[in-house]
Amino acid sequence: MEPTSRGRPLNPSSSALLPAMTASDGFDFEAQYEDAKHSLKFFDEAILKKKDLERALHALESAKSEKSKLQEHKEQAEAVPEEKRQKWRELYTAHDKKQQEWRLRGVKAEDVVFRADNYFDPRCQRGNLTESQIGFAKENLRLLEERQQVDNANAALDGVCKVADDWQARIIHQDEKIESCEEEILEMKKTLDDAVEQWKEENRIRNQFNDSDLILLKSSLKDQGSEIASLRKQICLLKETCESDKKTITSLQTKIVNEPLLKVGMDILRRKQEMVKPKVERDMAAVERGNKAAHFGSALADASRVLSGSVAEERTWYSEFYGFPAGLVLLYGPSAPTFVEVIDWHAAVKNFQSNVTCNYSNMFITQFKLFVDDLRSKHMVLLAGAVIETYLKDDEQGKNYYKSLRLFYKTAYNMHKKRRASN
Repeated sequence: MEPTSRGRPLNPSSSALLPAMTASDGFDFEAQYEDAKHSLKFFDEAILKKKDLERALHALESAKSEKSKLQEHKEQAEAVPEEKRQKWRELYTAHDKKQQEWRLRGVKAEDVVFRADNYFDPRCQRGNLTESQIGFAKENLRLLEERQQVDNANAALDGVCKVADDWQARIIHQDEKIESCEEEILEMKKTLDDAVEQWKEENRIRNQFNDSDLILLKSSLKDQGSEIASLRKQICLLKETCESDKKTITSLQTKIVNEPLLKVGMDILRRKQEMVKPKVERDMAAVERGNKAAHFGSALADASRVLSGSVAEERTWYSEFYGFPAGLVLLYGPSAPTFVEVIDWHAAVKNFQSNVTCNYSNMFITQFKLFVDDLRSKHMVLLAGAVIETYLKDDEQGKNYYKSLRLFYKTAYNMHKKRRASN
């Protein structure tokens, strides 16, 4: 008889082992292991890239914070020039007052300058160096020291303006740094997104990647991308605002100096354009404006030109030609058009006198001196644009001076035109 399986272990037959072997042989362990290694490598690299992206975002926030601090420093620096400018105005006004007082006192040069003599010569009178001469010399020294203070205040004003420009340059440099950070962040984000998309495509069939994790990662990256776009938009707005403010400041700084000079040049060039036309077609008003700009007074333009240089003779010429210092005219003239009109008349009459002597021109000069003396006596030499303008428009004596000066000027000007036409 054949032995049975009772009492001994059963040996599986080849028919029983075949399905199990077939199932195990169908799973490629090596290939799956390589796939798992590839996935791990991807995550290792993705984590590093994400950390780099977070560091770049942190650097962007730091750059923005630094820019805000620089902006605060710039605003503080821009507030300083106004204080310095006010100090310069106070020093300049006080010094100008003393200069006018000194001029009105009629102090002669020999009253101030020391003259050597022979003390032991009996023919020389002793005691010539009077107390008044010593006082004049001391006052002269104080005026020179005050002039130095005015110049120092002007130099200090230039210095603080340069500080504001330096802060602006640092802000521009910081803007460039922020822009560089943004470009780096966008490039890093694009690299990470491309890597995710590539990994997802490679593992679509294998289905080894958790779609929910991918969606969460992409959502996180999308949120960060939206935040970066919002920050970039804010930065662009800040840059546009800063650039607009800078252009406005530059425009205001150059307008004060260049606008009068530009107007003179435009009037002269327009006259040149009209003169090439037939006489009947000429715009005679434009021709007349060009003649006045070229040959008569233009107080604001000449003040801008004179003060842009450093020649003392130019400033002396200006005071004689227009009747007032160039610094005072440029400081207060833009807010006092009536005052500028009167001193332009003075310059024109001076020009008339250089050609032919005219009684009305002499009467204008005499009346102008009375006008200046009365103005200074009423306001104690503390001249300002608003004071002069109010004097000419509201003060009864000032209005009378304005009317008489206007009459003398118009008459002298008409006589000048007749002489020019006859020549």
